[in-house]
Amino acid sequence: LAKAIEQALGSYPNLNFRLIENQENLGFVQSCNKAFQMAVDEKRSILLLNSDCIVTPGSLREIVEVSGLDEKIAFVCPRSNNASIASLPQKNQHREIGVQEALFDFDRISPFLPRFSYSPIAVGFCFLVKWQILSDFGFFDEIYNEGYQEENDLVMRANRAGYRAALANHAFVWHEGTQSFVEAEGTPENRNGKNLRTIEKRYPHYLELVSKFQF
Repeated sequence: LAKAIEQALGSYPNLNFRLIENQENLGFVQSCNKAFQMAVDEKRSILLLNSDCIVTPGSLREIVEVSGLDEKIAFVCPRSNNASIASLPQKNQHREIGVQEALFDFDRISPFLPRFSYSPIAVGFCFLVKWQILSDFGFFDEIYNEGYQEENDLVMRANRAGYRAALANHAFVWHEGTQSFVEAEGTPENRNGKNLRTIEKRYPHYLELVSKFQF
């Protein structure tokens, strides 16, 4: 990944890249929080994108535009082949298909959907958040530093003040899944289970909201 970033920096001189390298491994959540602080300082919305994603043309623009359609939209995620609640179609057999096949399926379905749908949670694989929200409600809680559920804790915090997460139904980002934590200790299931217990304790209605949205 480091080599790919170096090549990108040299290949696109007209784009405003800024490469920031941590001198030590801060962990996922602390690294995101470092970027969040920069977003607040510069008063810019920020989009987190996992390293195992492929962004299809026009999707980033659509995500940004959806964030401006309602002042209560604080978070926006695109649709994907493999992103739990944001998957389109949601059936499991679509998770491991390639980019072109996944995009073909998405293009057949998405025209029948509204431009965006409100969602009870977000999905961190591709996650836009407005800087004002970070300024008012804080960053990712480091209790989730192993990864999973950190974005939804933030969503639930802001939701108490009426802010919402939205799915950009006409934006598509292919996601391989779990690769961002492939070198982390423990299985994704164990880390997610631990963090899920934490968020359920804080927000007892969390799983009920997700279940009602999906079914």
